[in-house]
Amino acid sequence: TTTTTTTTTTTTNPYSINNTSSTTSNTQQHSQQHMIQQVMNLGYTRDEALRAYTNVSTTDRTDTNKLVEYLVKNPKKDDKKSTYNTYSNTNSSYYPYSNSNKKKVYRPVINIDDIKVEKEEICDIEECECLEHVGIMLREYKNFLLKVYKNENNDNDKCDKDKDYEKNGFYAYFLEAISGEDGEYSLSDVMDDFIHVMVKHDVRYGEFNKVYKKILGEDALNGKLDENIELFNLLKRNRFTHDNDDSYFGFKSVKEITIQQLMDKMYCYIINSYDIGARLNKQEYDDLDSKFGLKVKQELKKDDDADDDN
Repeated sequence: TTTTTTTTTTTTNPYSINNTSSTTSNTQQHSQQHMIQQVMNLGYTRDEALRAYTNVSTTDRTDTNKLVEYLVKNPKKDDKKSTYNTYSNTNSSYYPYSNSNKKKVYRPVINIDDIKVEKEEICDIEECECLEHVGIMLREYKNFLLKVYKNENNDNDKCDKDKDYEKNGFYAYFLEAISGEDGEYSLSDVMDDFIHVMVKHDVRYGEFNKVYKKILGEDALNGKLDENIELFNLLKRNRFTHDNDDSYFGFKSVKEITIQQLMDKMYCYIINSYDIGARLNKQEYDDLDSKFGLKVKQELKKDDDADDDN
């Protein structure tokens, strides 16, 4: 009896449905999520499992032992920062203004008691030297204008030798009688005094009216200029200066014209402010306040509310 053995060779079709299903199953078995879960099952956190899976080679990612071996050899250093928010910690590098990337700012401790505040000294009008100087300048300028009006100054266009200003002008008188031998009081000082009066004594309520009265007093101007005389109408003179070469009484030097213009402006600012309606005096303010002020409005409102209640 002869026994025949038949060997059947089965060829696997790589494109068959069964083989495709098997490959898919193997791929799913070694997917990233699967391997991370395998490491987590051994007691590691998700962050540690993900760190191991990311840093090992591609061939070792499918081996749980290789992933665990990496974590043993490369333990994570202690992080002082809180790790409860994994998302914010792993993505902080993408946000330059996140809390993890903010630099600490050390603010100095300021002790309020150590701060020194300079107290502003209130300048009393009665004791103000700047106002006194302005009064003296205007007084002497008024006397100068009276001399010019009476034709006491002749040859106004003549200058002394080696001088760049007229000998009969107000500038020459200023240097001789007011400035002093060493020139201690200059035109710059006159301007500083005038600015002090404007800044310090033209701010508080009713204070400018005191300045006005002091300048018109006996120690200063001792009364206004008679503006009915065209020569003394300083506002008009400044307005038409460029149309008339004789506006400054025949004086031509720069220094003489400069000091006359400065004196005109000082006089107009202090004396003519009320005349041209640029400001109201204290009495006019009080009259307006008594008629249309806040207290009057409050009283009228109370009366209206009382009528509405009735």
